[in-house]
Amino acid sequence: MFPNVLKKQIYAGVLEVLKDRRCYYRSSVGGNYSYFTEEGEKAIMHYIKTMAPTMLDQHDYEMNEIAKKMVWEELKK
Repeated sequence: MFPNVLKKQIYAGVLEVLKDRRCYYRSSVGGNYSYFTEEGEKAIMHYIKTMAPTMLDQHDYEMNEIAKKMVWEELKK
């Protein structure tokens, strides 16, 4: 998966949970008074658990690509 697509997908998923009043109470007073509901905590944890393997696969892929580029640059010298 492309890194930007994954980041946008994660952002969009979290934002959907935050926008749902059953999952997150957003206080008009400020962030200190906003909180996840019990349902929201379950939803966000489920989403993170679902996305975690894909996030780590993407991270591993990116690190491998960086390592390949570094080795290639050293071999070109």
